[in-house]
Amino acid sequence: AMAHLSEGGTFDDVARRHDLHYVGRCRALRGAFFGRDRVSAQAEIVTELADYHAAFDRQLAQSSVREALEMAWPLCHVWLFTGRRSEAALRMGEVLGATEGHKTRERADALSVAAFFDMYIQEYERAIHRADEAIGLYRALGDEQGLAYVLARRGHLAFSVGAVPDALDLLQQSLDLCTGIGYDDGSAWPLTLLAQARLWSGDGGAEVQRMFEEGRERFIAMGDAVGQAHANMFLPNCGERTVERAMRYSLETMDLVERSGTDRMIRSGAFHNLAFAVWRSGDHQRAEGLNHLAAKAAAETGITVSSGMAFLQAASFAGEEGAAERAAMLYGAGDAHFVMQKAPFYEEN
Repeated sequence: AMAHLSEGGTFDDVARRHDLHYVGRCRALRGAFFGRDRVSAQAEIVTELADYHAAFDRQLAQSSVREALEMAWPLCHVWLFTGRRSEAALRMGEVLGATEGHKTRERADALSVAAFFDMYIQEYERAIHRADEAIGLYRALGDEQGLAYVLARRGHLAFSVGAVPDALDLLQQSLDLCTGIGYDDGSAWPLTLLAQARLWSGDGGAEVQRMFEEGRERFIAMGDAVGQAHANMFLPNCGERTVERAMRYSLETMDLVERSGTDRMIRSGAFHNLAFAVWRSGDHQRAEGLNHLAAKAAAETGITVSSGMAFLQAASFAGEEGAAERAAMLYGAGDAHFVMQKAPFYEEN
């Protein structure tokens, strides 16, 4: 079909109309990625992802950078949540490099989601730089929803590198802004991350537990499996730390993994959490097998922090069985992959 269009001299016109259609779809779906419609919008894009990629690449090649930027916001979410690491790293680098100095909402959007992606591949310095630029642009443009979104990401980055006081301030700013503008869906992440930052600072009390539970309920209402799994990961480590609670939340996350269309990035964490609960229940052989599955799932998505979690858990298991040399080796591997600041319960283990 492409050959016939080229021979007839109409390929450029048809390609332009094709590309504008997908640019328009990305423009229409922008708001969905700020809230509860992310999952359905993501599924729509994945169905025709090759067409979106073709349109995005042609906009860059033809210097239609504003249109490429409009596509970057939804596409980078898709790349992140479906484990397409290479697409995100390559294409976001190209589009942000081509639009250096632009003072637009489209660039702010692209920067904020690129910072989110960078955090998961542990490019913290670049992530912080991109998030800070996005914060400045959203403030200048008066885009409070975008600002609330990126403040939450910037707060997550802060405690990931050990700056817990900064994280608490940034996440509280995000939560207050969400409340002030009625951005209810957006409040789930800063609330959950605020609880996580407090847990990272050693506070695992009842109030932090309630914050995680409230964030979890908001994610469930939104149908956001990533957020629900994130809250489930930390709930067993605050309040009453029992095997029963750990098993309950880990099995709930495993149920999410089994659902059709669930984001690939939660698979490793689901196996990790279940391995932790199963080990505490006394079934060490099964726990080790589950942790191997966590490591495999982490490798498939390229999210190195997930690999680090698997190695650290394997080190903990080896240490409890008295295999000191193996535990030290695994801890070293985990430390190398898990570059972010470790939670107190990791250090305890």
